[in-house]
Amino acid sequence: MRLNKPARVLPVTFFRELKRRNVFRVGIAYLVVTWLVVQVADVMIDNIGAPEWLFASILLMLGVGFPVVLVIAWAFELTPEGIKREKDVDRSRSITPQTGNKIDRAIIVILALALGYFAWDKFTTRPALSGDPAVTAATPELAIEAPSSLPNDKSIAVLPFENRSQREEDEYFSGGIHDDLLTQLAQITSLRVISRTSVAQFKGTTLGIREIAEKLGVATILEGGVQRAGNQVRINMQLIDAATDAHLWAQTYDRELTAHNIFSIQSEIAGAVTNAMRVTLTPDEQQRMRQAPTGNMAALELYFKGRSELDQRTLPALESARLRFEEARQLDSGFALAWAGEAQAILLLQDWPGSYGQIQREEALALARPLLEEAYRLAPGDAQVLAVYGLLESAALHIDLALDYYRRSLAINPSSGEVLNWQRMGQHASGQQRESLATTVRMVETDPLSKIALFNAALTFLHTPYDTSTFLCIHTIF
Repeated sequence: MRLNKPARVLPVTFFRELKRRNVFRVGIAYLVVTWLVVQVADVMIDNIGAPEWLFASILLMLGVGFPVVLVIAWAFELTPEGIKREKDVDRSRSITPQTGNKIDRAIIVILALALGYFAWDKFTTRPALSGDPAVTAATPELAIEAPSSLPNDKSIAVLPFENRSQREEDEYFSGGIHDDLLTQLAQITSLRVISRTSVAQFKGTTLGIREIAEKLGVATILEGGVQRAGNQVRINMQLIDAATDAHLWAQTYDRELTAHNIFSIQSEIAGAVTNAMRVTLTPDEQQRMRQAPTGNMAALELYFKGRSELDQRTLPALESARLRFEEARQLDSGFALAWAGEAQAILLLQDWPGSYGQIQREEALALARPLLEEAYRLAPGDAQVLAVYGLLESAALHIDLALDYYRRSLAINPSSGEVLNWQRMGQHASGQQRESLATTVRMVETDPLSKIALFNAALTFLHTPYDTSTFLCIHTIF
């Protein structure tokens, strides 16, 4: 037993020594700097027409430098008198904690630069389309496409629907149908669905299907348009294989404009998409697809308008959304989402960090709780109702209860970037940093182009102990 004891203790001691000497911090800083250098070098080398071997040489040097930097961090220590060998430094006079704090601040700056570059690259640059005649004429070799790098899993992005109505104010209507269909598909557990925040950035885009799919990391794209005239509605949909640009399925729906028909069309679309992608639905998923939240068309339109305003997150829009949800539930007292929507608007208007301070916290909780209790009574298994209930309990500082509601909501709709962010904040507030990091990774996978998700990822890393899993999470996200 005595011979075995050191073998069990040594790894723990070595791990603690790595943390004490800031080896993990230095490694993370090096990796983030490496990522930033590689991205900038890639752009610069292309622009100056440098030979391909230059970029490969940069990658090689950065790769070789990583273990060298770790060895230096282990063997040497920064002291007020300069750099010294670690064994020559008196432990009682060591300033490694202060050095660690400086490295943390450096990581914050580096991550800010990295995220700034990522945002610039993703949101402002737009590569030329392969079908652009000018590009094809100048570089005919581009006509030969490289092998597809798209994922082959059952992944899908539902692009914002085009409003084909004559009235611009019908934009909220096409947006509402898009949100509902995306939510319906996101509740199918065998599908990986990109969150609304990321797909919204491609509204009105001129990018091709392949480029969009590569940016979002999906194998299929669902796009369409909505047109209504009088009491009629037409919805055109098509499902496209991003790797081949082939249509997997397409359909046009012409129906009378009623709430029943709207939800019926959405269920038919979801069923056709899952069938084309060879996805098997569970009995619970089939049951949810058949459910219609309301049969009142006027209430549904008010709800669509309220959701559109709620997403704007401005004071006038939130106040207007609250009134629309209230009117919608008055038209249909069984419309659970309208009750939950009004409660969410009130919670976003309350006087707490990140909100607008129009309603005192105690009053907001008193107003929102009965609304959510009714919403929960009407639809206890609805993902949105559960999520807003979690937001209420979080505002009431019942963090454990809030996390339970978020967990139940995400079990039904795992692709909600909004709820994942709420869960991440709750886990961070309760000291569950490991869980918060895992949720952050899920956020970025689900919402890859969300600036909020990427910013929160940087914040989460700074509050998570540095070890192998942290490195893996950074690699996954960046």
